Amino acid sequence: MLRRPSVRLYAIVARAADVAVVFRRGPSKQVQLLKWNLRTDEIEPGQWFKGRIEERWSDLSPDGKQLVYFANKYKGDPAAWTAVSHPPYFTALALWPESQLSYGGGEFLTNRDLLLHEHPCEVHPDFVAMMKHPKAVRIVGDKGAAALGHKAGNYGGWQTVQLEHNPSEEIKGWWRLLRWILKSSKISHPKAWRKPQPGGDHVLITPDWMSWAHPGRILTADGTILHHFDHADWFDWDHRGQLLYAAKGCLWRVADVADSKSEPKLVADLNANKFTEVVAPDWAKQW
Repeated sequence: MLRRPSVRLYAIVARAADVAVVFRRGPSKQVQLLKWNLRTDEIEPGQWFKGRIEERWSDLSPDGKQLVYFANKYKGDPAAWTAVSHPPYFTALALWPESQLSYGGGEFLTNRDLLLHEHPCEVHPDFVAMMKHPKAVRIVGDKGAAALGHKAGNYGGWQTVQLEHNPSEEIKGWWRLLRWILKSSKISHPKAWRKPQPGGDHVLITPDWMSWAHPGRILTADGTILHHFDHADWFDWDHRGQLLYAAKGCLWRVADVADSKSEPKLVADLNANKFTEVVAPDWAKQW
């Protein structure tokens, strides 16, 4: 019996709009982009990409209208690139070939100001004219991600926590495992990420060194663990303080994490989605 490829989901919530983009991966080298209306929970399916999208090096503009993403084909010319598009489409409005297959992407500082992780780099010749459009993104900064450390743009609102200075109960287990890993490596100063609940008293916390299926916790104001997320691909707050998370190919919402009777609501089951050729509409091909 053939096994259905496992589905992994990752999302980025816009910092100033009720919009998120969802990356659906499965099989491993097929990624679908979808747009999530966080007010209505309507999911708009978009284009597919044959290759790998590095989600943690991608970002959504504060208004949710533009996406910068890092794409990897691992072959061809270019084999990897950073591009800007209108979600839920990957069709590029601007594209920068990347010199390193494992490093690219960027983050929006404003709706138009974009900081590229590899900078300076030259826009692809086919997109020089489009970058002269009055509504095109403005490339800012001169040090790229080196000035930011290992910061993916989708961590809008997340704060780093140095584990060695935070020996509280919820991270002791992670710290013991990290110490064992670090004995054979040169990595130092392990971190966790935390994000306070908008308008609430709870906190999401997750270690920095995992990208898929990373364990997470919801803590109360006094540090008590309220919920565990040991099998979630991704989680975040929406702007109303409701919990959003992805697990086993599905998107979920919890309206009130403090209410033990508030059951998770299934937003969408994306397991059955299959690769199809999708042509971007005309509006998605212009600034």
